[in-house]
Amino acid sequence: MGFKGSGQEFVLPNEELWVLLGIQRSRWSDSKGLDFTVQLTVAHKKIWKALAESRGYGERPRSTRFYGPAIWQKRLGALLPGGADKWWPVHADTDLRALGTELVAAIGEYGLPALQAQMSSTTNGDEDSYGG
Repeated sequence: MGFKGSGQEFVLPNEELWVLLGIQRSRWSDSKGLDFTVQLTVAHKKIWKALAESRGYGERPRSTRFYGPAIWQKRLGALLPGGADKWWPVHADTDLRALGTELVAAIGEYGLPALQAQMSSTTNGDEDSYGG
């Protein structure tokens, strides 16, 4: 889908925007298994730079940290039919192939279009008014 990265943080390269897809593990995960959700973020780089300078943030946003209304952030579950928060389980008996298929389909069908819509509105001069 064009994302670059590894582990839990992926970036969709863009000159004007930070476009992130992050995997957030549940704080209740343990050696028996884990649950995770997918976080999506779009931040105009000019806005991010100002926030980073005034609040001491790093070079780029992290998808798993909330920054307030100046940065667009959504969990993938909020974009799925029904809009409920969604956590995917990974345990010893999890069918990882089926999980991967489900996750890629959800990102492709709901996550990527939402990111693209936000990217379009943000790069079309709407950078001062977008938010969560």
